[in-house]
Amino acid sequence: MKKILIAALALACSATSVSAEPLMKYTYLDASYQWAHVDADGVNDSNGVDTKISYNVVDHFALEGGYNYANSGLQGLSSNIDQSTFRYGGVFYNTFCNDYDLLARVGGSHVQLDNGIADGSDNGVYAGLGLRTLLSETLEGNLDATYDSVNSIYNVQGGTWTYTATALQALSDSLALKLSAGIDADSDIFLTAGLRLTM
Repeated sequence: MKKILIAALALACSATSVSAEPLMKYTYLDASYQWAHVDADGVNDSNGVDTKISYNVVDHFALEGGYNYANSGLQGLSSNIDQSTFRYGGVFYNTFCNDYDLLARVGGSHVQLDNGIADGSDNGVYAGLGLRTLLSETLEGNLDATYDSVNSIYNVQGGTWTYTATALQALSDSLALKLSAGIDADSDIFLTAGLRLTM
């Protein structure tokens, strides 16, 4: 049985790699709508926008940044909560078994919060691991686990892990449909739908 498993793994890793545009690239721009269920007493679910930019500087390394806007509210109150989150950092990646990329990312994060009564902000760091793979010639799958130390409407204590699964369906040579679902250690749920443009 052990020999069969080893042979199957060797066959998978030696299979001919397929190529697809715009999948498995590291220079891109994402823009998505995001809905989030906030698992905190007295806080409404949020709607907003999630964006990300990545630039492949050299082989195995890309710079990345992102902006996330979320609008929520406090139950029983008329004031809204506006939250802006900025991220900036880098991602290291390495390909193994042809179409599998292992990622390690690290960077800084900043959150700005306005609830109509008082403003607040927090600075921190994020780090995480990810896996990217081609599921077919036109479909890519991603798995990510990311830790962020900042306080936000999702994790008022600060410092939590978020686990995300993403699917990218190629629409043309430079455009893909992006769908993702995530959950953090505080049981907040994130759903996004948008587009990825590769350059």
